[in-house]
Amino acid sequence: MALKAIVTADEHAKLPEPVQGQYAKADDGRLRLIVERVEGWALEDVADLKSALSKERSAAKMAAERLQAFGDVEPAKAKEALEKVERMSKWTPEEKVAEQIKAREAQLAEKWGKEVEASRKEREDLQRQLEAHLVTASAVGALTKQKGNVELLLPHVQRQIKVERDGNGTFVARVVDKDGHLRITPRPGSQDPMSIEELVESMRASDIFAPAFAGSGASGSGAQGSPRAGNPPSRFTITREDARDPSKYRAAKEAAQKAGGRLEIAG
Repeated sequence: MALKAIVTADEHAKLPEPVQGQYAKADDGRLRLIVERVEGWALEDVADLKSALSKERSAAKMAAERLQAFGDVEPAKAKEALEKVERMSKWTPEEKVAEQIKAREAQLAEKWGKEVEASRKEREDLQRQLEAHLVTASAVGALTKQKGNVELLLPHVQRQIKVERDGNGTFVARVVDKDGHLRITPRPGSQDPMSIEELVESMRASDIFAPAFAGSGASGSGAQGSPRAGNPPSRFTITREDARDPSKYRAAKEAAQKAGGRLEIAG
């Protein structure tokens, strides 16, 4: 038998004696079932709860309808604007003119600020393009003069160059080390900055980059001497793709050195 949440005194008297002990008298004279609260479950006045929920939902609906009336305008700003309109209705002609001037100045200031920001971004973009062009042109010129493979060597030269302004405000390309510090020329007795041509010359003399220069031949401590007189030097070639692979390049170079020949990059 299911137990009622609330019973009258007559209903309570008809219940079995053990069940009667599960009820307690309420303020209204009726008897309420004693239920212990467990994990949020309890015997509550559902009517009161539903009434409170209904009131909250009505209030939320009214608030949402009021907000929709403002559209995209924030209520606080809308209220501020209405208060200002009310104040303006009491202004003198001089005060109205002053407000118009103030509003005009604010619009002009905002417009000028946007134009300045756009001009700054455009100037920065142009400077980046100028620097990139200056670095590329200087590197390509030096590599071409030394008969270097521009396609292979250009990225290695570019990463060692940065653009700065000299004492006259002119943009110049400078050679830097891995930490971004200017490198000094290897010429004895000079403290001038290293030129890009000197950088390319040092790359041509290195074992790593020498194969990417036309007619550089073998170099370094492992290079062999010139071939015997009367015997033309053996010619070894390697594709550009294979030259990018350090292991293939080293193997080809060692083979050329042992044969007393030279290694060339085909294509």
